[in-house]
Amino acid sequence: MAIKKGFFFTFFVITALSLVVLTYKIGVEYKEADRAEVIKKRVEQTNKFVEDIDSDMDKALFISAFRSMLAMDEYIKLKNDFIRPPVEGVPDEALSRLVVNGTVREENSAESSKQKFRNMETMDGSTIAQWIGNVNELAKPYKVRVSFPDSIDVRAVMISPWEVNFSLETDVSVMMLDNDVFWNFSVSKFVIVSIVGFPDPFYHVGSIKNYADNSGTNEGDVKPLLNTIRVSPYDFSFAQTTITPFFGHATGQYYYSSQLNAPDYFSRLRGDYDAEDNFGIESFVNVSASNAIFSYSSAGTSTCATDYQFFGSSCSDADKENLNGMSSRFYIDGDGVDYYNLHAFVSP
Repeated sequence: MAIKKGFFFTFFVITALSLVVLTYKIGVEYKEADRAEVIKKRVEQTNKFVEDIDSDMDKALFISAFRSMLAMDEYIKLKNDFIRPPVEGVPDEALSRLVVNGTVREENSAESSKQKFRNMETMDGSTIAQWIGNVNELAKPYKVRVSFPDSIDVRAVMISPWEVNFSLETDVSVMMLDNDVFWNFSVSKFVIVSIVGFPDPFYHVGSIKNYADNSGTNEGDVKPLLNTIRVSPYDFSFAQTTITPFFGHATGQYYYSSQLNAPDYFSRLRGDYDAEDNFGIESFVNVSASNAIFSYSSAGTSTCATDYQFFGSSCSDADKENLNGMSSRFYIDGDGVDYYNLHAFVSP
């Protein structure tokens, strides 16, 4: 009887221990399963966050690029001068710097060899650097850190008479702070910004400097001529039978894509009147707007109305042509007559 009781006792103990082990094992498996599920959800959330970063970067780049062109105009008007290399850099370098950190490089002071940079107000809240900061603020609830291990390469290139292409290339690293899970990937983005609607620096800076030189007036006291880039609605690819379209084009100060190798938008930013660019554009100064209009010209007297000639390189008297139906103050050179197909209106 004692043996039988001992047998049952031993069986009971073994069974109880088995249940304890089984319960513990099931509990551990449930915890591991729960932890795996939590990690899985965190990874899915972070992966969605990474996709959102990639998508949002397109918008961030466009905003930064567009505002960099506004900031460039702001800076030009602030100092009444063009973008001058090697101080600010050529326009594409200056625009790239504005996109990334919102600054323009300025000339060193006489007292310091340290490079000076001006923060442009127009770029406040719109730079790629600030966007990265905003991304990391949004990443905090996800316990994620976003970093850009290498430099951010931004480039600006003219791709047509009316468009600037901004490209961005960089590497991105996204790490979950509470797990050894991370994403490393490269980003290559581009956006296109139209120059239509932006001011032409030739008019603002050229008119101020020429008038000051011709009249002896301080530059700060000169009211500049202004013009905004607008594509001409007129077509001059065929022989003109009436002067009306050209009259509307010239007096409206519209822009036409020039095959005469005129300055493009970047050349206008740096004040290169003599540039012969593939994507050159040109307008005509409305010389009938004021009796004193030639005080704003580089010649200080009557000259061709083509903008880069009027404000910069001028044209010779031998090459000046007046057109029937235009103001007696309007002159165009022989190449312009050919390009706009205006032979029927050249005054004898």
